[in-house]
Amino acid sequence: MSYQHVESNVAARAGNTEIEEQSLAPNEVKRAAWGRLSTLLLFCIALLGGVARFWNLNWDGGAHNLHPDEWALNQVIRRLGPDLNPHFFFYGSFPIYLYKGTAEALRWLTGLDWLDTSRLALIGRFYAALCSTLTLPLVFPGWAATVGRYIGAGGGLYHRRSPTT
Repeated sequence: MSYQHVESNVAARAGNTEIEEQSLAPNEVKRAAWGRLSTLLLFCIALLGGVARFWNLNWDGGAHNLHPDEWALNQVIRRLGPDLNPHFFFYGSFPIYLYKGTAEALRWLTGLDWLDTSRLALIGRFYAALCSTLTLPLVFPGWAATVGRYIGAGGGLYHRRSPTT
């Protein structure tokens, strides 16, 4: 323990906090600056990642060039009956009910048939892009806590670039 540190503790107990504030100020300023910078960086990464993920959700132009998993899920949702039993449990039931509920809500709002293959694919792609974008703010702090803040920023930028996450 340094002499200055002991002196600042004694001064703080005596009611004089000026010495302690002077000795801590540079570290606190750096920490506050990094906090603001990392928040801005995280916001920019999430924004750019969101734009990349939501850009052109209708990439096939309605030509029904669906991924086999996308096609299978769409067929299950379209034939979902009033008993709400999908008879399909490869991916879990939550996405099936989420897509069906969203399609019904959009049908009610717009008057269009959102269970049509091309429109239902857009609902699925929207939720995939949304969930992927929501993971972006989790990657940066995870990497920063694990391997350091600079590598955390690099990990966040790398994850932002990846369209398949």
